Amino acid sequence: MKVEFVNKIAQILKGNLMARGIGFIMLPILTRLYTPESFGALNIFVSSISLIAIIATMNLPQCILLERNLFGVRNLIKLMSISSLLTFLIMLILSFILYFSGVYSEYRTLSIILAIACIIYSYFEIITNLILKSKNYLEYGYFELKRTTINSLSNTTMFYFFPIYGLVISELISRMVLSIYYITKNYGVLDVENNIEINKIKITDTFSQYKNYCFYGGGSNLLISTAFIFPALIFGHSYGMQALGVFALVQRVIDIPYSLIANATSKVYLAEGIALVQSKQKFLYFYVSFALKLLVVGLFGNLIVGILMLYFSGFIFGNEWDGVKDIVIPLIAMSVIRTVVSPISQTSVILNRQKTEFILSIIRVGLLFIAMAIIRYAEFDFVTAVIIYSFVMIITYLLFFIVYTLFVNQYEKKIS
Repeated sequence: MKVEFVNKIAQILKGNLMARGIGFIMLPILTRLYTPESFGALNIFVSSISLIAIIATMNLPQCILLERNLFGVRNLIKLMSISSLLTFLIMLILSFILYFSGVYSEYRTLSIILAIACIIYSYFEIITNLILKSKNYLEYGYFELKRTTINSLSNTTMFYFFPIYGLVISELISRMVLSIYYITKNYGVLDVENNIEINKIKITDTFSQYKNYCFYGGGSNLLISTAFIFPALIFGHSYGMQALGVFALVQRVIDIPYSLIANATSKVYLAEGIALVQSKQKFLYFYVSFALKLLVVGLFGNLIVGILMLYFSGFIFGNEWDGVKDIVIPLIAMSVIRTVVSPISQTSVILNRQKTEFILSIIRVGLLFIAMAIIRYAEFDFVTAVIIYSFVMIITYLLFFIVYTLFVNQYEKKIS
């Protein structure tokens, strides 16, 4: 099983490794084309759309992996399509109200982009989970490679048309192109049909079956997204969009080992863990022990990236990016812990422990609100603010890891 698990991760890594390589190679070009303010806008956009996409899809994309009935899968897609369309219409109305009211004029364009993005991101999430359900991990890795390649090409082109929002629009274009391509190919559903039951089921029954994932899981993920967007807004408001842009890009670069290794492990754990639970096999603790081993991998990868950023920041970022070196160390510490916790973050989905994770998410957001309030009103300098933020996030990651481990121990004892 261990060899099989590693092989599945390796299949994703074949595409992921090339994708991250392209992203890293493009950095010196993008940091000279775009200003830190542009990366600040990208950070706010990604954080915001992550939150909106949860509402638009009702937190149901991962339920595609849980569903063993073909009609249930189709019902989930219908539910998400209806919800996404309604969210799009509401967002569009709100964005036009914002546009013509004159309030928060700096966010007018971003609000319209977010309205369009909620549809694109929703279908992108659906397709991602259909590929994972088919367990074609090699295709999933190349899926990410295709997205990164399209995104990189678009970034260099969009700059000449949208100097501020070029990065944001490129994110949309890459996801939209891939979504259209996979929808027209009907990829995922065809493979899924051969592996699950085919019994007609009502759409209301499907919703009733996954309402905990919708309400408690959705609430938890909304809080998690808030935990990322709130600090971004505070940093942008308190220290300016340039400081936010520096923070966003440094974190993005430092997270390369996380997005490479931990993300691949997380996807395999989610797809395989669900199958193990459904067949009542007790191998989940293996994944927890594997995640702990990633501490060494994450530490090694982050140290390499950190050294490159400390000694070659002038080449990577250019001259406009002041303050890069000052925030590398605290963000490395956070990223290492995140690399360990992230692979087993799907445990609540696999074991249907949404209510407990919802409570944990409330605690996380509460701690972050307190930390951000202290930062905001104590008027700390930017580096101190990043250190406080990283420390709070590390504490919450460790808390989540302890709880996930308890979930797995309880499950293993229950089926023994």
